[in-house]
Amino acid sequence: MKILFLVGIYPPKICGIGDYTYKLKIKLDENNIETKVIDGLNWKTNPFKIYNIIKKYNPDIIHIQYPLTGLSAHILLLMCFLRYKILITAHEFAETHWSRKISMFIFPLSKAIIWTTNLELNNFKKYFPIRIPCKHKVIPIASNIPFLESKPYFQREKIMGFFGGIRPSKGLEEFFELVELLEKENNFKIKIIGSTSEIYMDYFNSIKQKYSHYDIEWNLNLSEKDVAVELSKMKYVYLPFEDGASERRGSLLAAIGNGACVISTSGKYLTPIIKSSIYIADTYVMAKEIIENSEKNSFIERKNGMIEVKNYYNWDKIINLNIDLYKEVLKIS
Repeated sequence: MKILFLVGIYPPKICGIGDYTYKLKIKLDENNIETKVIDGLNWKTNPFKIYNIIKKYNPDIIHIQYPLTGLSAHILLLMCFLRYKILITAHEFAETHWSRKISMFIFPLSKAIIWTTNLELNNFKKYFPIRIPCKHKVIPIASNIPFLESKPYFQREKIMGFFGGIRPSKGLEEFFELVELLEKENNFKIKIIGSTSEIYMDYFNSIKQKYSHYDIEWNLNLSEKDVAVELSKMKYVYLPFEDGASERRGSLLAAIGNGACVISTSGKYLTPIIKSSIYIADTYVMAKEIIENSEKNSFIERKNGMIEVKNYYNWDKIINLNIDLYKEVLKIS
């Protein structure tokens, strides 16, 4: 079986969809399934050259990771004339701008569409009330960060942490607002795990300078294993997402799966398994109250859905579901 992935941004460039595709490719390779990736670096290439690359590789399935950031329309048009079986994984459909939804004319060409959540599938059905004649299947994403065995969070050292991209609108400012409140009465170690890129270095330097009076441990661009090690030490992880906590957030899954007490914001994509695994705080003041109650009251409800998250958002499960779908599309028994 030969699978060709089309993805907009791919490692070493930073992108959640690219990271997911990379992990999927590695896991399929481990299962003796041949894979190849064409990423956004090729989009400006002549479409006939792209066609020749695809023709030469001759995949059994072209697996598109949607939305394809930076994808030119002529590449989508090219898909219309290919005779290969197409499968699409739809990421972030509900939040996709209407202009990008125009590119969804490729969806009816696919043999199957993978949705990362039931909410995404339901949103699609509202947007396209006319049924698209292909198979729809929900396969969750998983964190690229491994889950380690560790102490329960209430037995850990007092470490307050943040994990995510070091750039605007990722919740770092709100995290530091919480730090400032806690520093007045509590003695927490502060750790930040994240990654940044050249275009956000000015932002990173300004944040670092602004809060230089705190003793902050910055852990940047760590390996996946080292990220897991650091998360498994943290007692609390505060992740104030603008659009709320959801199962699409790999950083959230990583923090839960490594046993931290996770505090995040509410949102319309909050699923029962995630809601039962975290504390909801829509302001940093509410987050402070949750932490202080937890520190003062050893009998407080301990929301730790690590086992449920490990079982549901599991890469072995996800790979097997993808392989089963490939076989179904190819009608291989």
